Amino acid sequence: KGVDGNGTNTHGMNVMPGGFRSGISWFGYEGEGAGFWTSNQVDIDKAKYIMILNASNELLKGPFGKMNGMSVRCVKDNK
Repeated sequence: KGVDGNGTNTHGMNVMPGGFRSGISWFGYEGEGAGFWTSNQVDIDKAKYIMILNASNELLKGPFGKMNGMSVRCVKDNK
């Protein structure tokens, strides 16, 4: 883990701890973790997400309502 708690980028993925936005306009985990949508939809109202927490090195994942806001990371397929 880096000195500021944001990791060392050893895997080539710079992640800033932007947290997430709830559907009712409050923000969570700002400065503490980064949440990302995956490409997996659970149902019409939910999709899967991952949340990387910088202080505990935890990776949270599961279904989350689409009315919430997460970051999106675009990955180029080199096939």
